[in-house]
Amino acid sequence: MVKFLSLKLPKLDLLSLGAALGLATIGFSTIQSTILAGGESESIIKVQVLAFVLGLAVFWFIYSLDFRFFSFLSLPFYLFTVASLLLLFVFGENIRGSIRWFNFGNFLFQPSEMAKPFLIVSFCAFLDFFKERINQWKILIFLVSLAALPLVLILKQPDFGTFIIVTFGLTILFFVSPLKWSRWFPIFLATLALLPLFYLSLAPYQKMRVQTFFNPQSDLLGSGYNVIQSKIAVGSGELWGRGWGRGTQSSLRFLPERHTDFIFATYAEETGFVGSLFLLLLYVVIFIRSLVVLIRSDNLLGSLLVLGSMGAIFSQAAINIGMNIGLLPVTGIPLPLVSYGGSQMVTTFFLLGIIASVAKGNGTVYNTES
Repeated sequence: MVKFLSLKLPKLDLLSLGAALGLATIGFSTIQSTILAGGESESIIKVQVLAFVLGLAVFWFIYSLDFRFFSFLSLPFYLFTVASLLLLFVFGENIRGSIRWFNFGNFLFQPSEMAKPFLIVSFCAFLDFFKERINQWKILIFLVSLAALPLVLILKQPDFGTFIIVTFGLTILFFVSPLKWSRWFPIFLATLALLPLFYLSLAPYQKMRVQTFFNPQSDLLGSGYNVIQSKIAVGSGELWGRGWGRGTQSSLRFLPERHTDFIFATYAEETGFVGSLFLLLLYVVIFIRSLVVLIRSDNLLGSLLVLGSMGAIFSQAAINIGMNIGLLPVTGIPLPLVSYGGSQMVTTFFLLGIIASVAKGNGTVYNTES
């Protein structure tokens, strides 16, 4: 009988965990600099620290579980996700035209953030359960329908950024599943046919963001303002940066959302190219160590869990940084472990805990010297 919870755990991958703590520390420092520059409440750093502590607790709990136990959690996770996304439209808080949060006094809970790990766990278990039977059209259509329901609810909020991350993560899972190539062609055609409807379903400001991406100069004081100011902030950091709390674009508040969506630009302005390279290096460390777990996994469920978690974390990081330097449209995606936001902090540690759990279950034990 599988022992799902063990108090005697092998050594953690301290290098990967240390990189995650380093990213969180960068986030604390950058958020604090925006507070000292004025305009941000001092309470946000306390909320971030609290979320960090909660995130570590979630990481340790998920790590202590045998990853095979997630098979039993798949259906509850899925039902909870769909139910919370539906209830959001009844009890959710409308903030700047988006209904994404439940308001519990001083605490805001964003269900779509928890949808990332919950849906990844659910579909990893679903795909592992059906295995080769996924090539039966009735099962494939059933699974695609299960995926479409929460995605439509997320897009309806609207939360375009989370929609992209979850869609990307689930697509990766289907791609590496036993699904035959012959099944992908009609899915691809159906996706192309739905693209015009997808674009028409976007909110006006989201359409403007897409248009501004191709020509930021077309609306300098409107939808193109954020991207232009972010690129100026990143560029003004030059090699070594302007110093902590001395970034002109961020401290003078030309840069919007400087502690959330555009925190990378704030950090890059303060620390320059060298500091930005260090931040990227921390993500690379986590990526490589996670890749080691994936390569050494000899279990379909474990491989899917690691790959799905990696896809969610690193696609989010890539999109946020690409958005900050003008390579991708503005989508409102936070930088994992760095941006202000309790939901994203806990979610990222949840995903890292899944990877660590699979490493433990596969007997992957790291040496600190490696």
